[in-house]
Amino acid sequence: MSREADKWFISFRFEASKPDLKLEDTWFFSEHSVVGVDLGVLNLATLSTGEIIEGAKSYKRFKDKLARLQWLNRHKVIGSASWKKAQLQIARLQRKIANIRKDTLHKLTTLLTKNHSVIVIEDLNVKGMMANHKLAASIADMGFYEFRRQLTYKCDLFGSKLIVADRWFPSSSPAIINFFLPVASTACLYSSYSQQSTIPGRLILCAYSSMYQIFITPP
Repeated sequence: MSREADKWFISFRFEASKPDLKLEDTWFFSEHSVVGVDLGVLNLATLSTGEIIEGAKSYKRFKDKLARLQWLNRHKVIGSASWKKAQLQIARLQRKIANIRKDTLHKLTTLLTKNHSVIVIEDLNVKGMMANHKLAASIADMGFYEFRRQLTYKCDLFGSKLIVADRWFPSSSPAIINFFLPVASTACLYSSYSQQSTIPGRLILCAYSSMYQIFITPP
């Protein structure tokens, strides 16, 4: 049982039999069903297919309104009727911010797990990234930890496979770029960046996933 603002929620847990599915037997398994996902602050996710998913940025959208409500509540007597009313308004706005973020993450993770048999992400050091006070609010607003949590259990639910690239994988190293690019099977790596002298390291996840596909794709 939990409470959010003026609403109460009750959660029930039950066990259900899980179908024994192999990756090759799932309906979405195909030769090009591997995708690399790169999380960011400006955009929530950049897929190896070239798609860019914008984040909800709900806190950024409502932070001025939230700050004003908290500022107006600063001198109210704690426990008074006006204080309780103001606290309820603040809690409702905070619930709205959280729900918008969760909704965006649920839609993205469901889209990925239902349409791709293998998903590759980076093992981000979210705690270390939050130490940067200039980016902490933006990182928390995107919900990196919640994204990985949802992706983990949904991959298990829908029969897809989650691959986590090592945290110390040097995706921006020139040697790694030269090694991984030739084995990439997606054209997006070459179409937009073929005339540039440098290729962004974030796109190496596409090649990383493509190389992984070589070893799991049945003959």
